[in-house]
Amino acid sequence: MHARSMLLSAAAAVIVAGAASAQQRIPVGHLMDNSGPTSDVGVPFGQGVADALAWVNRVRNGVAGRQLVVSGFD
Repeated sequence: MHARSMLLSAAAAVIVAGAASAQQRIPVGHLMDNSGPTSDVGVPFGQGVADALAWVNRVRNGVAGRQLVVSGFD
């Protein structure tokens, strides 16, 4: 009986840990040229990348059920 309760406890821990990891968000850094000599192509490119990452979150429900958290840097 002790082995069975130990096995059930381990299974419950795995289920709880799996649910917790599914809730974690994935940090994504995004370097973009919004200023300077290359900003004429950097601004639309940066917006396109931001739109694509937002699309992944909205349509594809993130990556493996985990949402992307995007931080953009100029």
